[in-house]
Amino acid sequence: MKKAKDDNQNFAKAILNVRRDNKLTQEQFAEKIGVTRQAVSRWEMGISVPNINTITLISEKFGVSIDVILKATENVTEKRAASIKKTRNYEFLLLFIGIAGLITLPFLAKWEQLKSMESFKTAYEHSSDYILEYPLSIILMFALLLIGLDIYIIIKKRR
Repeated sequence: MKKAKDDNQNFAKAILNVRRDNKLTQEQFAEKIGVTRQAVSRWEMGISVPNINTITLISEKFGVSIDVILKATENVTEKRAASIKKTRNYEFLLLFIGIAGLITLPFLAKWEQLKSMESFKTAYEHSSDYILEYPLSIILMFALLLIGLDIYIIIKKRR
């Protein structure tokens, strides 16, 4: 009997964490999965557990693995934080590469100007004119694309 109660408590913590991670009241959580607020309350107190169909629905609606809900071996909050941290690393990486590309463009343009002067004994007056020509224009577009993609990801996450 004690084992069943402990399992219910683990399950209760998992449901509570899912609800809190999504910043929902018991009423809002219940509405989203089509049950009563009292049912959610009983689950969170460990008095009862939902049926398998409801567990599947919770998993689908809130993007939580069924294993996490049933086994409660990993804290849902910790998993979500780890996922967000991994994504943030990609955001910073995209931003870093984009900005690095933009910062290096003037140096590459100056190098192109010097190379052109050596090869052809003529060059544009301003090295910045080379930024819009073939090899450097690709770097410019790629850097702007990465920065734009990063901004899109950040805005999408905040919604």
